[in-house]
Amino acid sequence: MENVSEALAWIASVNGYDYPPPALEAARTNQCPKPHGRHAGMLSCGVDSLAMLRLNHARYTDTHPHRISAAIAIKGFDCVTPTQQAQLLERAHAVGKAAGIEVLDVGSNIAEVAQWPHPTRPVAEFSRREYHACILVAAAYALSGHISSVSIAAMGVSPEVMFRQAWGSHPLIDPLYGSSSMRVFHENGTMLRFEKLRIVTEWDVGLKNLLICSNWARTELNCGQCSKCVRSMLEFIALGKLESSPFRGRSVSAASILSMQVPTELAESAWQVLVSPLEAVGRYDLARAVQQIIREYHKRRRVKAVKERAKDLDARYLGGLAVRLNRFVRNV
Repeated sequence: MENVSEALAWIASVNGYDYPPPALEAARTNQCPKPHGRHAGMLSCGVDSLAMLRLNHARYTDTHPHRISAAIAIKGFDCVTPTQQAQLLERAHAVGKAAGIEVLDVGSNIAEVAQWPHPTRPVAEFSRREYHACILVAAAYALSGHISSVSIAAMGVSPEVMFRQAWGSHPLIDPLYGSSSMRVFHENGTMLRFEKLRIVTEWDVGLKNLLICSNWARTELNCGQCSKCVRSMLEFIALGKLESSPFRGRSVSAASILSMQVPTELAESAWQVLVSPLEAVGRYDLARAVQQIIREYHKRRRVKAVKERAKDLDARYLGGLAVRLNRFVRNV
């Protein structure tokens, strides 16, 4: 209980919320559930989770306690429609069969809850900043009769970016959600997504069952149009694996990259990693397009910083007069 309160305090303070985290209360007890003993890994069939499973089985023998012997697939998290959930389970069970592990599926209504309107926490921000690891660990606790520890795959961004903010899944916060009956591990925190994808491309079963797109409105397995899909296609191009990837038969142009917008520092880090690999394979047109949208992102950040500074000065010295005048003019 103390660890969860500490995790919530970190998230609330780092993100600058003006409300306290919820109070947690639990009856005092000296009983502890007996650990089941099995170690599980979260399995979304995305790059991070597949690479985690592959690396784990390469590092640990069948009898090692940290070897992943079960996988947890969550319906209603990244996959929300019945079709998407069926696709997830089909691929998760295929991966589990190849890896020799049991796949445990859990249903969640987090997608429905996360779409509730909130003025300051739209769903994408809420997931990225707050609940990502929480829902994963909650699924593990729901299966506490079957497992006693769980591994969560890191997001595949540089440590410098990770340690500048308390993200929804973080190497220092995720373990705080553990307990005496459920240990939580944040795996491969220093490995970039590009290197993880290289590992997955060398595993036929993993590559065949790769689910990349997290667009809740998608009708295809991987839409090939959202920023996550486009970034992944660029990674496959840099690895020379596009035609053996889930995006075979598709292509990426500089124009399609320029239509993307980099929304956050986390996304900027993911795009930046692509520049050198694309240049290494001679795709300078795509590398230049990536650099262009990164420059536009930094320009927007500078403009935003100037506006925030102006608002601060207005509030401090003019009592918010400039903001009120600006609103009045815009309304007129």
